[in-house]
Amino acid sequence: MFYDKNLVTQIYSLKRLTRLNRLRTAIEHLIRDHGFQHFFFVLNGAVSIQCHESLTIHDLPDTWCQLYEDEHLNQGDPLVHYGMHQALPLDWPSIMELPEYDTVEQRGVMMLRHHHGMTGGCVVPLHANSLHGLLILVAREETAQEHVRQFLPYALLLGQVVMERARVFRQELQAEHVEKEASSVGTLNSRERECLVWASEGNTNKEIGKRLGITERTVVYHLGNACRKLRARNRQHAVTRAILTRQIPLEDLDGPE
Repeated sequence: MFYDKNLVTQIYSLKRLTRLNRLRTAIEHLIRDHGFQHFFFVLNGAVSIQCHESLTIHDLPDTWCQLYEDEHLNQGDPLVHYGMHQALPLDWPSIMELPEYDTVEQRGVMMLRHHHGMTGGCVVPLHANSLHGLLILVAREETAQEHVRQFLPYALLLGQVVMERARVFRQELQAEHVEKEASSVGTLNSRERECLVWASEGNTNKEIGKRLGITERTVVYHLGNACRKLRARNRQHAVTRAILTRQIPLEDLDGPE
């Protein structure tokens, strides 16, 4: 088949979008103009409707999202498994014809999909360097399976363009998260920082007190305050958070002068 130059141009135009919500809206409009009604995209991390380690964009029905999250269907979802372990885009019936997906659990997931109005579509595995993800397109009920198969090259291009934009958005969101974390913790005083630095060297409370000329009980007090301000579980966690929030320069970890 020959590529539809207009459709290719539409897909490449997504590269110009600078906001995540605009990308989501643009994908919705594009796929609905070509026989699809829903999409699910995830980049990196565990594949889940709710996952803080990955970037997820979708417009799936709320009822499906709730069911998917509550019953952890992603563990036995053949579409997700195919997308994360294979390389070529494929339509749903062809995936279910593969021997490794002919199990009661996997067919049960597909029957639930059908019950929620998702009767067909395609899966696009996405892998580039250290990035991995997938794009699932859900076809409208009246869309012929042959049309879905003919759309596969465009779906692959769409997935690659979305992955490239999502990579940028994911980096921005991670940077915002680090900045938010830094602004939400308390500021350590000089004694608390000193105690954390010596603690990072493996010193006991007694040893830290001797170095600083204070009692062991006072060391415990300062380390407890540091953990509270940094919202840390223990002293080592507090050291890590102090470094991440730039309250302890890395050069100080050799021990203060």
